Amino acid sequence: MTSSNKYVSVTTGLLLTIIVALVAFQTFANRPLASGPTEAAVIATFDLEKTFNSLDEKKAKDAERAKLAENLNSQCKKDGEALRELESELKDHLKGSDKYRQLEDKLQLDSLDYRAYVEFCTTKIDVDRARTMKDLFMKIRETVAQIARESHYAIVFVSEPAVDIKPGTEEETRRQISVYRTAYTDPQIDITENLISRLNKAFQDAGGVVPPPAPPAPVGPAPAPK
Repeated sequence: MTSSNKYVSVTTGLLLTIIVALVAFQTFANRPLASGPTEAAVIATFDLEKTFNSLDEKKAKDAERAKLAENLNSQCKKDGEALRELESELKDHLKGSDKYRQLEDKLQLDSLDYRAYVEFCTTKIDVDRARTMKDLFMKIRETVAQIARESHYAIVFVSEPAVDIKPGTEEETRRQISVYRTAYTDPQIDITENLISRLNKAFQDAGGVVPPPAPPAPVGPAPAPK
């Protein structure tokens, strides 16, 4: 084989190799990534505050807590009246006498018990409110996940209500603006009403009782004291 024929053979082989490599690269480049999405993700939103305040279970828990607070406050009122009676009785005895010292010791002990009971009542109400908030939030998350799976939502955001920025200093204005994460929410992708409906139905199906609405506040001036 002449040197010219050898040159043509080598050049042809190299060219074929380059063409095959280019075809392989183009095929790989056009292949969809196995780990990435092949289509646009579907997104939904819901109003967390509105959901919380519209739940029948929250209304029922609030009614139970109000009754508990009423009972605790009634006991606190009785204990407070007993302390005032002790203070009044203490004034009827000579300071330094045995009876005075007995009443003074009792007043101090009862005052400590009263303050401890008031603190206990406050803590009990606060813990109950926190437990209710946590339980409801977990139910909201579970129901959001159900709706997302059924409707094939890739992600569900908590929408932010449109609130006017209140006038204030630069720092106050900056703080108000900094809390915003969502500038706009399309009502067509909002699942708030569906979410509330499902949670309320689940509560009622489980035997939950919706409390009656609170009576309206009286309108007009208060009656004159007798």
